[in-house]
Amino acid sequence: MLRCILPHGVSSAMVTTVVDHRRRIPCSHRVPCNGGHPAPPASRIDMLRFLSSSHAVHALIALSILASGVFLYRGIVSNPPVAETREQAAALPHVEAITLATDTFPITLSSQGTAEPAVRMQLVPGIAGRVEVVGDAFEVGASFREGDLLVAIDARDYRIAVLDARARLAEAEASLQNEEAEAKRALEDWRSLGHAGTPSDLTLRKPQLASAAASAAAAEAQVQRAELDLERTRILAPWDGRVSERKVELGQFAAANAVLGEICRQGSFEVRLPLDARQFGHLSSEQLADSDIAVSLDARIGDRTHRWQGQLVRSEDIDPTTQQLFVVARVDDPVSDQGLRLRSGQFLDAVIAASTLEDAVVIPHRALTDSGDVQLLTPDNRIERRQVTLAASNNAGVAVTSGLDAGERLIVTPLPGATDGTPVQAAIDGKAADNDGT
Repeated sequence: MLRCILPHGVSSAMVTTVVDHRRRIPCSHRVPCNGGHPAPPASRIDMLRFLSSSHAVHALIALSILASGVFLYRGIVSNPPVAETREQAAALPHVEAITLATDTFPITLSSQGTAEPAVRMQLVPGIAGRVEVVGDAFEVGASFREGDLLVAIDARDYRIAVLDARARLAEAEASLQNEEAEAKRALEDWRSLGHAGTPSDLTLRKPQLASAAASAAAAEAQVQRAELDLERTRILAPWDGRVSERKVELGQFAAANAVLGEICRQGSFEVRLPLDARQFGHLSSEQLADSDIAVSLDARIGDRTHRWQGQLVRSEDIDPTTQQLFVVARVDDPVSDQGLRLRSGQFLDAVIAASTLEDAVVIPHRALTDSGDVQLLTPDNRIERRQVTLAASNNAGVAVTSGLDAGERLIVTPLPGATDGTPVQAAIDGKAADNDGT
């Protein structure tokens, strides 16, 4: 059974009439409501129908929201919020400055190069023959001692040549002795015949004697040459060193001018170091002539930095392609301060102690601006830009020869784009400065 909740003021008879009206029941079949009272007029029925529908509820809600919005808008317009304004003081840029002083400045020149043995030699036998022995020490990278056998060539033919040369020498010496005896006999015969004066050279057989002496000397030279060739069949190490290259194998035929390998003398090394024109200007010809310029050579190997000490010994010509001048540093002690032996081909970073500047103003690298000038701090804590002349630089800083004086305050954290007179807040020598610059 359905129940209907009627709005206030609406009777069940009205609803019955509305329902009957919507069903279009003929008037003759309508039953009077409320005890036979007549039905309400049609306009009233339409009004009740509208009020009982959901559209009316929605319309009332929309009108309520609209009225509330209008009320709030008028309240905001009539009483707008006022934003609070606070005045903020402009913060000055912060810089760090140091007080300049003069000091001695060692001029060092940085370069790089590769270590090469000071003495390098190619092994050329000078004779031809089949390689009979390759020494155990004749391997690339192996070390050898003076007198060690490196390569031996088949010496049988050269031993025979020595024997043949000695036989020829004996024959020539015998011929010389015969000629000497003949010359002595000729002199005795000339005297026995009672000739007066001095006998001629032909009488004394001097030409024959000279020829025999020359033949004996030639035979002696042949013996020496044969013995030298025999000695060359055994190639011995001339000094202590290392093998840097090997080009021969056992059983290989070696020509007289063939290169069997290359060896390097152990001990001294040389490093060619390129310098540009600005760097070379710090070296004098007297220093190069006296070889008193010290050079430190470093190499990073593993977690250690090894250092070798050397001296500049000479300079070479300028390279026409790069316009660089090469100086040569010599290392006589191949053992580093960490106990590592220097090897051929080792890449090294070099620092050359060129000279020393006296009473130089030294500034940090970071104090230079991109334009090459510096920024000073005035007594009233303002920036002053200034051009300076740089003499040299090293890892510690830059030496300035003009433009700065001792006692001035240099900004080591320059402000990009700052102009003269820009006020700053400074910390001088690690301490904050007052507004008056103290």
